Amino acid sequence: MNSLKKNLFYSDHLESSLKTFIPRTTYVRESFSSNISYDINLFTSSDVPIEYLNNENFKNELISKFQSKFINFMMFEEVVEDYSNSIELDLLDYFDRNSYVTGQWFSKLFTDFINKPRMLVNLLKILAKLKHDTLPNTHICIAALLSNKDVEVKDFAIRVFESWGDSASLKILENTAEISPKWLEDYKQSVIQDLKKNPSLVN
Repeated sequence: MNSLKKNLFYSDHLESSLKTFIPRTTYVRESFSSNISYDINLFTSSDVPIEYLNNENFKNELISKFQSKFINFMMFEEVVEDYSNSIELDLLDYFDRNSYVTGQWFSKLFTDFINKPRMLVNLLKILAKLKHDTLPNTHICIAALLSNKDVEVKDFAIRVFESWGDSASLKILENTAEISPKWLEDYKQSVIQDLKKNPSLVN
């Protein structure tokens, strides 16, 4: 066998051997599900902060076990100012267990039911019984209700500030435009004067 034929022989033999031992490269196109919930579940639980999972579980429980019952009571019953009924005690229990999630949920009710005066009044009655620092940014939420169309809603918004009696409540009342009717504006001014009698609230 001459050298040329020998080289061709070894070349063909080598190519055949490579085809035998080296599999053909296969390209796999990876794709994700269009269902984002499914894709998120691909992660292990350790990838998600435990606090977030706890809050989500608590929120689901709050909504599934308590929300409908609470809203029905707020819409069709009356919260008594000097007495706490069972639905209020249940609410306080949720606040004790997770004040952040419960506070976010409770604050959202004011927006969801802004056109339901009875609901708003009952929510305000509950707030008047709570400490002013129970809910974050609640002062601003109540301040907005001072311009509500319903007179009773405005009345109870002032009562909440009167009940809390803190410096933020005083500042809001002092810087709120005149409220109608006149008797309600007179009530607001009387609350302002009473709060000013507390030296710790006056700069």
